[in-house]
Amino acid sequence: MLGGRPPEKVINHAPGQPGAQPDSRELDMSYENEKVVDIMIVIDALTILQCAEQGVFPGGLSPHPDQPTQLYSFYMPNSSTRVSDQVVCMYTTRNYVSGGSNSEGTAELSVDLNQDDYVHWRTTTLTKDMKYSAILYQYTQTNPDPATDRNVYLDQITANVSPNTPMPIINNSNPPGSYCEQPFPQKVTAYYWSARAAKACSNLRYNWSFMIVGNDKILGYCAWDPYFVIS
Repeated sequence: MLGGRPPEKVINHAPGQPGAQPDSRELDMSYENEKVVDIMIVIDALTILQCAEQGVFPGGLSPHPDQPTQLYSFYMPNSSTRVSDQVVCMYTTRNYVSGGSNSEGTAELSVDLNQDDYVHWRTTTLTKDMKYSAILYQYTQTNPDPATDRNVYLDQITANVSPNTPMPIINNSNPPGSYCEQPFPQKVTAYYWSARAAKACSNLRYNWSFMIVGNDKILGYCAWDPYFVIS
């Protein structure tokens, strides 16, 4: 739920984030009085795989997690559209989209944050993970260049696994009448990434790396780069 309190979670360390994270109950309590900006990322995994089959990416999708295929660097076949623009859509509450950016629903969503705001990223695919899944695995700041700017603009970057997330399904016990009745309850294990806006930055560009998974096998590693404006 956008802007809502996150579910109880188990904390895993993010790549490159040293030190122990706070107890999950403490994190949950801290969110009660903070603004949480939820970002939903929809990835067209099938089109990415089709691009690989058509030779869009020389050598195919990267099999190396530390060298993901940068989707922004390639174009759709016989088109001037970048692959990232074709296959990645990002959404958040409209009030949080940077003014004048027209970036909602694109791969380069620009989001306005205030210092101490929290941001949550979640992903799904066009098949809602029923055929292919896209799993975020690494956040990397690209601008300002961390090699020359040592400021930490986002901190507490964490992968959160929620083992008892409610996900009701449609009641098909007596169709079609039962379709509008109480849905069947179920609990699933879900995950999301979270971070805190730590320092003001007028143009924070970052890279999300993700893996495409099909039939429980990793099919390749990809990446793209959206924005934040932190005030």
